[in-house]
Amino acid sequence: MVRFFLKLDPFLKGDFDEAVVVERNGSPGFKDLVDEWYRGEALPFGPISGPHPPHLITLYDLLMAPGPSAGSLLDAYLSGTSSPYAPSFGKLFGSLNSLLHYDLDAVVLSFSPGTGSSAIVSAISPVFVNVNSKGTKLTLFDLAVAHLFPLLHPIGLNLRSLWNRLPTTHPGLAGPISKDFVEPDDILRVMAMITGGSVKKATLLNHLHGVVSRLTGASPGGPVTSPAGHSFSSFLDLWDEAASCLEEAYERIVKDYGALGPEWIPYGAMIVPLAALIHVERRSGAPGARDKVGSCQELCVRVCVRGAYRS
Repeated sequence: MVRFFLKLDPFLKGDFDEAVVVERNGSPGFKDLVDEWYRGEALPFGPISGPHPPHLITLYDLLMAPGPSAGSLLDAYLSGTSSPYAPSFGKLFGSLNSLLHYDLDAVVLSFSPGTGSSAIVSAISPVFVNVNSKGTKLTLFDLAVAHLFPLLHPIGLNLRSLWNRLPTTHPGLAGPISKDFVEPDDILRVMAMITGGSVKKATLLNHLHGVVSRLTGASPGGPVTSPAGHSFSSFLDLWDEAASCLEEAYERIVKDYGALGPEWIPYGAMIVPLAALIHVERRSGAPGARDKVGSCQELCVRVCVRGAYRS
């Protein structure tokens, strides 16, 4: 468990990035912050276990204090600890008051009695996607986890769990995943490409939502057929194909096209179209597909790899 503290010196100076610090409970840094709390130099955000003098308050105590009593609590803390910031009580309380009374936007959803859990999840997930896409920057994969949750949860699947198991289910991806050469967004882009979609973030989520809706039976349409002519009967079928193609793409880049490892591959994004081409090569059934696709793959990758060696 981690604990958050507000260091009063940088807070009074307006350096808010330095003012808020976090330490794991029981760590040496945490113990130092507790000592600063006792000296009147820092305030924990929430309760700290253990017996403490009553004047040792937290930001939570100030937040919950009725009316003007927050000022009295802060004054008692500064005087009780002989804080070096006691002379700055007015400035400190004014700044804290703005923080404690900051208005946070909230999205309120009301459900009628008897609303099923699946309907609630289906309502919450799009709100999560829309709100968070305009606030804290999330990755494409983060958004997809929420966007596809209402479809995958009823059949016992979770996108993040599937990703976490990839190094086990597809051992050839363990190395590139650990070195961040293959990232969660990559498998989503491969899935989009091999089902005829775009890799652009603006359209990818909606495309995958439509594909997964059909594969999970949430909407009519039945199996999904790729432009290469391969029919996917389930979401796991599509997921495994994308992962397998990524696995083979990485193997070819390293073993066949001259890259010694991920650090020698200057354009990591090339693995996505390479994986999609491998799907075409496997599934099209066209005469000489492997040779045609392989020539294109090898030319592109060798040019990039040679550029990396020269630089």
